[in-house]
Amino acid sequence: MLLYNRYMQSNYYELLEIAPSANANDIKNAYRKLAFKYHPDKNNGSKHAETLFAEISQAYSVLSNTEERKEYDKSLLSFKMQGKEAKQPAYQKAYDVFIEDMLQIAATMSLSDQRHWRAVAKKLESLGCGAELAHKIALEVERYRTKTIIDEAMHNFYFASICIVLGGNIAILSFVVWNSLGFQILATIIFFVGLYYLIRSFILFAQTKVAVRL
Repeated sequence: MLLYNRYMQSNYYELLEIAPSANANDIKNAYRKLAFKYHPDKNNGSKHAETLFAEISQAYSVLSNTEERKEYDKSLLSFKMQGKEAKQPAYQKAYDVFIEDMLQIAATMSLSDQRHWRAVAKKLESLGCGAELAHKIALEVERYRTKTIIDEAMHNFYFASICIVLGGNIAILSFVVWNSLGFQILATIIFFVGLYYLIRSFILFAQTKVAVRL
């Protein structure tokens, strides 16, 4: 609930001017850039700059921590989903709490246990969620899970490609030009590291299942 309330005040990804798929280096670089820009010492004690600096630091503190970022992402998804459902003001508070509960359950089942979206929808229905809304929530969470896995798979694939190409080039040079056993060993290590990440990327791609629209 704490992270959920934080998002109600500000979106950490927007504060750092990065995409939700940003990696650790992207987050660190964005923070350094904005912290330098809005540091109070650089802005003659401006209250606005001081507030922004504090918010940017808070955003970095959460997003740079793997576990806190996972919890924040779940809360972020919950808030976005609630914004898509319009209800009468008199019932809004109770409805929001119900939707948040359903989203937390769906996110846990999909992101942690990697359950198929139909199993998630069935679970939500058993808890009193209407069939149409349960399917909508389950599909939204499934698409988010799929996108997250694909982003990670692509990072692994790019890194693997670099390692394989680099290892291959070093191997060719070590045999043809340098005739060095040390470089041959280095090339072999780099190549197999690349092969490991290539296999990992294929495994991640295999885990993704595109959610079908109803």
